Amino acid sequence: MSDSSPLPPVRLHSEAELARDALATPLLSRAVRLARWAGPDTRVGAGGELVEEQLPGAAAELGLEGEDAAAYASEAWRVAVDTGLVEIVDEEEGTVAKGAELALVSASTLPGIRAVVALAPTDAVQQGVMRNGQSRAQSSWSFRGADLPFLVQKPSRDFDAQFRNRPPYRLRLLYEASRADSLNLDAARIPLEKFNGRLLLVSGRDDQMIPSSTAAEAIVRRLGGDRATHLQYEDAGHVILPPYLPTPPRWRAGIWLTGGTPEGVAEADVASWKQILGFLDTALR
Repeated sequence: MSDSSPLPPVRLHSEAELARDALATPLLSRAVRLARWAGPDTRVGAGGELVEEQLPGAAAELGLEGEDAAAYASEAWRVAVDTGLVEIVDEEEGTVAKGAELALVSASTLPGIRAVVALAPTDAVQQGVMRNGQSRAQSSWSFRGADLPFLVQKPSRDFDAQFRNRPPYRLRLLYEASRADSLNLDAARIPLEKFNGRLLLVSGRDDQMIPSSTAAEAIVRRLGGDRATHLQYEDAGHVILPPYLPTPPRWRAGIWLTGGTPEGVAEADVASWKQILGFLDTALR
């Protein structure tokens, strides 16, 4: 009796094909679209669910109509949260933000992390920004019960002046003005020298939310090119995502300008994804 299997051989599709097929499913595709739509003014409840007044906007973003539109939008949002496409970082204020800062803070404080990919990174612990653009003098993070030192925000005249007009607004102006105080910046720097793994930093030069390319370059200078690699894309903004999806307008998130051109973000999505997969394959061997 032969030991060979009576089943025919199986050929797995490539990673790109599998990702494309997964993202073609309605629920996951909607979740990704809501992750792109979410921004600092997205309001959520205590459990991370979209508050009721946000559901019509989410449904409209998905092109949903009818009596079940809100339910479908809520379901897609839950998938976006559960899969890590969006991260709830301020339950008290109920706002949404991306997790590059948390990833880098974790790398500097928690042992056992071998590799980090940070999209739109920062090199300093930040303080929160309220929906109306006002600063809040409180650290975003704590470790073992103690608040981490943070970059005290110092709004410039240009930053304050833009709120006399209609949105979108440039949050980057606030961070650039705050970083100009070198003592303030030095005290808030994330101590990545303590991290023994590898970093891959991905940024868009046209990021209008934060000066992520400037921060990434500062990290590379501190750690050296053997420990940190920076990929930057000239015409991309704050939001760089996995590819194989249409690229709807990504230049704005709520009241905030995010930056980038359709062509620029599409190019950054494809190019960075290939680099990310190669980096993780090497760093985690």
